Amino acid sequence: MNKQQRPRRNTEQWQEIIAQQKASGESVSSYCRKQNLCDKSFYSWRRRLGKRIGPKLKDFIEMTVPAKSNKESIRIKTPGGYCLEVPEGTNSGFVKNIIEVLVSQ
Repeated sequence: MNKQQRPRRNTEQWQEIIAQQKASGESVSSYCRKQNLCDKSFYSWRRRLGKRIGPKLKDFIEMTVPAKSNKESIRIKTPGGYCLEVPEGTNSGFVKNIIEVLVSQ
């Protein structure tokens, strides 16, 4: 017995599928089953497209102003556990570059 061939999809189609699954609120396995998608392909494409898009600033979990600091500064924590304390007036481009390096680790 031959397996039914599933249609080949391009990058844009996978981006749309991944966005629709996220918006649906369903689990990946449930969504894929209902849409006749291979969940392994879904995860593979989601990982591949995530690497192309890169880190998003919304992925950060916490930003605080330390209560006890001699200078005005902010503390930024990444989901990966890195913590960066930045004095007021630090060049924002410099901070952005550091964050991108930390998040990509």
